[in-house]
Amino acid sequence: MAKMLTRLLSASTAARIRGPVRNLFCPSKQPAEYQVRLAYPCDYDRVMGFMVETYFSSEPSLVNAGLASQLTPTLMHQMYSAIGGGMTIIIEDRHTNCVVGASVNVDMRREDVGKQEKLAASCAECKRVKDLLAFYAFCSRQCDPWRNYCVDRLFECAYVAVHPKHQGKGLAKRLVEESWVLARDTAYRLFRIDCTSSYTTRLAESFGWQCVFRMPYCRYIADGGEFVFTRIVPPHTEMRIFVDQLNHYDTYYPPTKKRSKS
Repeated sequence: MAKMLTRLLSASTAARIRGPVRNLFCPSKQPAEYQVRLAYPCDYDRVMGFMVETYFSSEPSLVNAGLASQLTPTLMHQMYSAIGGGMTIIIEDRHTNCVVGASVNVDMRREDVGKQEKLAASCAECKRVKDLLAFYAFCSRQCDPWRNYCVDRLFECAYVAVHPKHQGKGLAKRLVEESWVLARDTAYRLFRIDCTSSYTTRLAESFGWQCVFRMPYCRYIADGGEFVFTRIVPPHTEMRIFVDQLNHYDTYYPPTKKRSKS
């Protein structure tokens, strides 16, 4: 999969796609001490270790549900399967070659929501994991971007994390932007990002993407009538889903640089 994506991002592909295509492997605005690239199969274990260290310990929906730092088998399997999909982008420290940021992206189809609902229903782990999986499926079912935008599949920027020591340098924005570019250059028609924190929400808003769904954590109730998110930590108080339509035209530029035909 990684080799295929590399070919898609080659010069020959760039010539076939109308409009300016940025090279994912030639960073333009990042500090010199970092490099951004696609994760290859030999990187997957390193990426998983990085996500365990960062994402699973601080991701707001996990924190608010009381699951921070709990490495449950189902959530771990979901993460590793997503990384293995071959569309993960990483940022490495040039001095140490350590992964300091990652955006795990997935191909998402409408039928995947049903699979997630079945997984939640059959989950034999603790009830909090079961309810969290059901929450993710509920949000996808409610916004239903496949029907609303008439697409069979979409590119989802599913998990984004930056190491605490490297935050505040624009790395999260770079990961999301490069994920968007990868979605465009691999011919997806719809880009989606689920913003579980106020930080990613501000990122999506800065790109001008459309919010198609929002759910305050305090309002979501499980099937049994119990509140799922009982440890809400401000300012991360709601889940919001943003999408952007990817139009392959001469006048379509990266986020915040759209312009009409002259």
